[in-house]
Amino acid sequence: MRGGLLGPFAAGDRPRQGRVVGQLSRGHPHHLRGRGRSALAAVVAQIPYAGLPKERVGRTYRQAGRIMWLALKDRVRGWLGLSPLYVPAVGTVDEDAVLVDPHAREVTRFLSEDNSLWRNEVAPRIIFDILRLKPLDVAARVQTPLLVSIAERDTEAPPYLTRRLAELAPRGEVRSYPVTHYEMYRPDVRQQVLADQLVFLKKHLLP
Repeated sequence: MRGGLLGPFAAGDRPRQGRVVGQLSRGHPHHLRGRGRSALAAVVAQIPYAGLPKERVGRTYRQAGRIMWLALKDRVRGWLGLSPLYVPAVGTVDEDAVLVDPHAREVTRFLSEDNSLWRNEVAPRIIFDILRLKPLDVAARVQTPLLVSIAERDTEAPPYLTRRLAELAPRGEVRSYPVTHYEMYRPDVRQQVLADQLVFLKKHLLP
């Protein structure tokens, strides 16, 4: 995030920039490796992807194979210049969704409220990109101050992995919340998360 929300944190002629990133966005710590002391003065990573969990949660092997088959079909469609083969981003175990959550309907309500433009669909080819990410292998090279916001009952981005991101980053910090992955977007939880993130950004962006 640049300008706008973070504009008031600029100092003198050299603006101090911060970035707030989600689970797999382009500003993910994986993409910040080796930057040293870049133009970014602070980064907030909210429930970031930190690697595949050891345990298989939610799906049978057959269901996992089904979503991988759809991901492959979608990747081939991309190679052929065809439109994406969209599937739900979040769904129950009975749906062909990229992420499985038993409370999928409540989750989608959290994410789509307040006239959000968010839609519960994604091109499943993203799974192959996710599998190539190795955030823990590069976390020690992220020199920017990093705040990792963790959901303690998360099964999509388990806290034992996301916490390790902050431990490996030389200037990493952690704030954790007793909720599941998608409950981080519940209005009452979101307000506390944002308040904590703002304190972190002020500390590193204000002169």
